[in-house]
Amino acid sequence: MDLLIKSLEGNTYLAEQRDGSRSHLVLDKHNKPLRFQSISSMREHFSDQDFEQVWLEHENAYDEMCGMQAPAEPLLMPLRWK
Repeated sequence: MDLLIKSLEGNTYLAEQRDGSRSHLVLDKHNKPLRFQSISSMREHFSDQDFEQVWLEHENAYDEMCGMQAPAEPLLMPLRWK
């Protein structure tokens, strides 16, 4: 299983777990996406789980705001997790 960390504006991160072609956002007790304020807090939350790969996904809206064409794909970087 992989972990995809989605970086949003305002230092907010969401977690998505992927297993083959299946994926799901990690939800809180109210069935809302669980929000994290840092990658360190995510590391602590998932400390008891092993992942094959951890990815950081970042979509940059600044190019569009400056009148440039937005990239077709978000920036995706592998993270060293352990």
